[in-house]
Amino acid sequence: MGQPQVLQRMFSIDDPEGLRTVGLISGATYAVGSLLWMLIGFVALFMVANGDVAAFANPDLAVFQFVNRLHIVLQMIIYAGLVAAIMSTAGFFMSQHRAPSLEI
Repeated sequence: MGQPQVLQRMFSIDDPEGLRTVGLISGATYAVGSLLWMLIGFVALFMVANGDVAAFANPDLAVFQFVNRLHIVLQMIIYAGLVAAIMSTAGFFMSQHRAPSLEI
C-alpha cells in the first residue's frame, strides 16, 4: 500500500479484530473512489465523441471539464472537498516529520 495515512490508522488500532473492519472500510472507499474516476473518464470520452469539447492535449484536464459542467453548488462541494483532502494529507505528512526532540 502506498498510502501511509491508511497504514498509520491500521497500526494505531489496539484490538486486532479492528484490522478487519479498517481493511474493509479502506477497500470500500478505494473502490468507490476508483469507480468515480472511471466515471469521469467515460464522461470525458463521451464529451469528446459528441464534439462538446475538443480532444484534450493533457488528459488530466478532463476532470476540470467534467466539474465545470456541473451545477455551481456541486462544483463548490467538490472543490471544497479537494482542498480539504490536500490540507489533510499535507497536515499528516507535516506531523510525521517534526524536528527531533532533544530529550534524553
